[in-house]
Amino acid sequence: MKSMTGYGRAKGNFGSRIITCEIRTINSKQLDLYARLPEEYKILDSDFRSCISEILLRGKIEYTFYIEKTDKDVAFIDEEAVKGYIAGLKYLSKKNALPLDFENILPLAVQLSVMPQLRANVREVSSGEKAVALTVLEKAVKEVERTRLIEGAALKNDLLSRIKLIENALFKKIIPFEKKRIPALRERLTGKLQEVIEHAQIDSARFEQEIFFYLEKFDITEEITRLKQHCEFFRATCKEAANATVGKKLGFIAQEIGREVNTAGSKANDAVMQQIVVEMKDELEKIKEQLANIL
Repeated sequence: MKSMTGYGRAKGNFGSRIITCEIRTINSKQLDLYARLPEEYKILDSDFRSCISEILLRGKIEYTFYIEKTDKDVAFIDEEAVKGYIAGLKYLSKKNALPLDFENILPLAVQLSVMPQLRANVREVSSGEKAVALTVLEKAVKEVERTRLIEGAALKNDLLSRIKLIENALFKKIIPFEKKRIPALRERLTGKLQEVIEHAQIDSARFEQEIFFYLEKFDITEEITRLKQHCEFFRATCKEAANATVGKKLGFIAQEIGREVNTAGSKANDAVMQQIVVEMKDELEKIKEQLANIL
């Protein structure tokens, strides 16, 4: 069992660059990917998404790449372009009789030389850097998977403890109470009816049959049987392989448990039984909240 909540971070080196990838995931009904990428890495977004979706499958996922330059990294300066801009600036200065000294002209020429590169985003990501970036991404994804499994183990323990509370309510409260409820209801019903019809001519066989049909409406034996089966199925599903995607399956089972609990409560028509049902529904609601984060 895996949670949809996870975090992963990994680093890699390519030349003088340190490439870092961070991934954060939370629960979502489908796969929602959000990227924060350097300008030059946006062209790789489809490759990144394929890698992530293949492994993480579902959840709201935000992945971020950072690029840091080491001290050895030297910015590229196009000397010919700088010389051309210096010559051009000197020409404009002389033509328009404007003062221009070297301290001002050099920074301006350098800035002008790099502006076209910034606008055109000329730095291309090489195949080697792309391979390193994908490797870093894969390491971060594996770290996310590791944290998801840890979180999933904690969620599994919580789910099993809550389904155990529902079973305890079933076996220790509802079933013992039910064994006494139906006979007591039959006796009370027979007594009340007997007071009304003691002076009337009544077919005793038909009378017994009507009581049987009436009591059958209050019988929850089938609901108890199905509820036991659903709880056992829920527990078995929780214990499936650690990497199984069981969240939706558990959600369907939880719906069936809720249906039987509600039916038992409505058919019982008893204040004590309703209190027990409320306790069970409270635990079931907490189970559903946890299932929203199960992959």
